[in-house]
Amino acid sequence: MIDGALRFTIDQITHGDWLRLLRAFDGVRPLDSAVASVGCGLEDMRPLLDESLEAGLLEVVPGAVTAAN
Repeated sequence: MIDGALRFTIDQITHGDWLRLLRAFDGVRPLDSAVASVGCGLEDMRPLLDESLEAGLLEVVPGAVTAAN
């Protein structure tokens, strides 16, 4: 915790795909499109997506999800 806020460090070497996927999210682009733009597999990202959703770090934008369901 820094200045009352949680901050996360994502290692670009070990979690490069995850970092690129997070940067691809814009609240409009469907999940399958964001994953395709990064060039990684949805199943590879699923554990990190699930953990981030459960922790409230990410949220589902209604209407933006297509192939992920």
